[in-house]
Amino acid sequence: MSAFRGFRRPSKREEAISFNAAERFYAGASDKVADQRVIKPKRERIRRPVDGKAPQPSEHQVQAAVIAWWFLAHRQYNLPLFALFACPNGGARDAITGSLLKAEGVRRGTPDLIFAVPNRKYHGLFQELKTDDNKTSAEQDAFIAYLTSAGYKASVHWSAESAIEEIKRYLVYDETMALIP
Repeated sequence: MSAFRGFRRPSKREEAISFNAAERFYAGASDKVADQRVIKPKRERIRRPVDGKAPQPSEHQVQAAVIAWWFLAHRQYNLPLFALFACPNGGARDAITGSLLKAEGVRRGTPDLIFAVPNRKYHGLFQELKTDDNKTSAEQDAFIAYLTSAGYKASVHWSAESAIEEIKRYLVYDETMALIP
């Protein structure tokens, strides 16, 4: 059993290279044209910029971190897990899926996370999550302005920590206001 310890199966690329070499050898010996397999060039590795900065998390990673925190924290606040949920807007989709979602009511500019918990001051909390270099679009600014005027708390966050702290402050506001007569 120990004789096979160092063995690893060759990749498709390595198999094609050895097949082509063998075909060229046999074709040269018999004066025939060699059948050759197409070998795609090796893909370039993704190279991160060497500016001294650590790679920043994507918007997806930030949003997933907030949802993961809520999965652990929702019981502490006596709230159901589904009180914080994501709106499936944005992202690359094919034309058919995009038109179906548009017909179902998906709107441009809708914030990423919706916290469906009212407190004494607001009807609910909407959060738009961005990465370091992103800015809100005109549609997002208009949507946030409308939500604010309609009695909702709406905010933009560039990190998971900031979004989580906003949810905590939103919930503490309700608890502190409940103590005041």
